[in-house]
Amino acid sequence: MPLSERKLAANRANAQKSTGPRNFEGRRRSSQNALKHGVLANAILIEGECREGFLNLCRSYQREYNPQTPTEHALVNKAVTAQWRALRAAAIESAAITREMQLQAHSTEHDDETTRAMLAVKALNETSAHMERLSLYEHRFDVQHRHAIRDLHRLRRQQTEKPGVEKLNLNKPTQIDEAIRELITPEPETKPIENPPKAA
Repeated sequence: MPLSERKLAANRANAQKSTGPRNFEGRRRSSQNALKHGVLANAILIEGECREGFLNLCRSYQREYNPQTPTEHALVNKAVTAQWRALRAAAIESAAITREMQLQAHSTEHDDETTRAMLAVKALNETSAHMERLSLYEHRFDVQHRHAIRDLHRLRRQQTEKPGVEKLNLNKPTQIDEAIRELITPEPETKPIENPPKAA
């Protein structure tokens, strides 16, 4: 249904309010993220898949895990890719069952939907290994996703557990101030004792 002029005007007004990142660094990061996600989308998406849906998935993972290093970015991208490919496998499985149900429609018209789906899956399993392979794909992508997130957490844990390294919490200015004071405050000078006491 086409949008009314009033709705279009409201959409334009709302778009004007969203200016995106306001400082130079924010704009730079935003443009880099768009480039990285676009390259990843070009590598992963197949014809007919929703590009904006994939980019939204990328953005949601970026917000949740906030990767800071190239390795962290790679692990987050690996998790996103595995999640998307698992969704693709599920969509293909659904399409295969739906198509088989349509092919069987003449002989199962009196059955309920659950029975028709069961008969479709049964026929697919009997005529090919298609469903079994899809199940293996989904399992593989699930494992890849879990491993990427596990490795990301492990990497961050190792970074904070390095012996002799204490990470400062940059959100606490008092902690930063204390660290700076320790660095710039000179050590007190020790003056020699001018008249040491004589031994008795």
